[in-house]
Amino acid sequence: ARKDLDQLQWSYNATLTAVATAHTTLSLSFVQQHDEQETPYLRTDFPRTFGSDITNLLPDPDRIHYDSHVESLALWGIQNLTDWLEMRSFASFTWMQAKIGGDNATANALEAANEVDSRILSTGIDFGFRARDGLRFDVGYRFDQYLDHHSQAPIDPDDRRHTLHFGITANLDLLGRRAAN
Repeated sequence: ARKDLDQLQWSYNATLTAVATAHTTLSLSFVQQHDEQETPYLRTDFPRTFGSDITNLLPDPDRIHYDSHVESLALWGIQNLTDWLEMRSFASFTWMQAKIGGDNATANALEAANEVDSRILSTGIDFGFRARDGLRFDVGYRFDQYLDHHSQAPIDPDDRRHTLHFGITANLDLLGRRAAN
């Protein structure tokens, strides 16, 4: 079956990095992405195929149009506090818009919830401790705030998330060489 999909995708990223001192690095980044698709098929949650003749694409007599646009601005920095301790922090703001449209049964059925207009604010801090060459411990905190300007009752996508993370990174090659010496 021919899928007859029209699609336009593009993106770009611009990053500016400044090494303020021998121990401090700051970066600013902007990303923009666009995805636009139009197809006369409706995707389903059925398995990919039932034998060889039926796929998960159901014909729709009218074309379904999908359009998304994402922009993100981020600022982050790294500060070496000592030879063994590093602090990393960041803040980012993301705008996301998406819409399913067209004059068809699918778009009409989704009319009340066919648009996403979200903002995501994220910020965090992380500390990394290098115990020795090849062994590093990390601990950090991240806060995310999600705001959707097209909320539909009873679903409220606005949310706040607090995340703590702990990590261990081991480079076995470096640790093995050190043990051999």
